Amino acid sequence: MNSAPSHHQLFVDLSTELLSRGQCIRFRAPGRSMQPTILDGDLITVAPVAPTEVKPGDIILYRSAMGVTAHRVQRIERRHTTCPLFTLRGDAPGSPEEPVAAPRLLGKVVRVERGGRLIDPYSWRAMGCRTALLSLSRLKRWIRLKAAYLMTCFSH
Repeated sequence: MNSAPSHHQLFVDLSTELLSRGQCIRFRAPGRSMQPTILDGDLITVAPVAPTEVKPGDIILYRSAMGVTAHRVQRIERRHTTCPLFTLRGDAPGSPEEPVAAPRLLGKVVRVERGGRLIDPYSWRAMGCRTALLSLSRLKRWIRLKAAYLMTCFSH
């Protein structure tokens, strides 16, 4: 039986260690939960960040059940404890919100590279594209609900 850690776990451990020592990390982002801001295969750079410096709208890399995940901060709850609770969510329509305690935060996405071009994930253009995609998703859901309602009305 092989007890060596997987490549995935080594990446999580190395990322955690480097960011905790104040180093930036750069890697190819897997997955589609941050589309259209970050696409599958984009190069992202993550810098260390203190939980007190995080604000809504930031894209944060954190330890998750899947290893590490980068999602956008929706809300920050600063309760009576010294440990704030961050509500994170992917930009893609239908992404669920996830509460994340401050000790799970690793760093902030500071740079996205796509096809040799730099993409500012915090620019007005990127935010506008994200908003348009979310609005389109909500409109499609509303049309589906109305169509289903009309179908039940006319089938009787």
